[in-house]
Amino acid sequence: MTAVSLDTIAEDLRDPSLQLESALEGLDITEATSLTHDLQMDSLALVDFIVFLEGKYDISVADERLASVDTIGDVVALVNDLVAGGESLVNG
Repeated sequence: MTAVSLDTIAEDLRDPSLQLESALEGLDITEATSLTHDLQMDSLALVDFIVFLEGKYDISVADERLASVDTIGDVVALVNDLVAGGESLVNG
């Protein structure tokens, strides 16, 4: 599988099942976009997003890896690492 881009993850955020339309309205998604501050994701919304990504990209995110995900850039790095079969932690 080819690398997952920032644009691809930004499009994934727009999936209606995630119910993030109001948080995304008028927001420019960048690698620095915060999941909790900019997208107003609480812990349940973050888990929903990760479960969505796990299904779409056929990956499994361990809880300890989820704890290191704060920004869209972290999500892109995590998904690419897992798609490639990596074991390293995001930001560590």
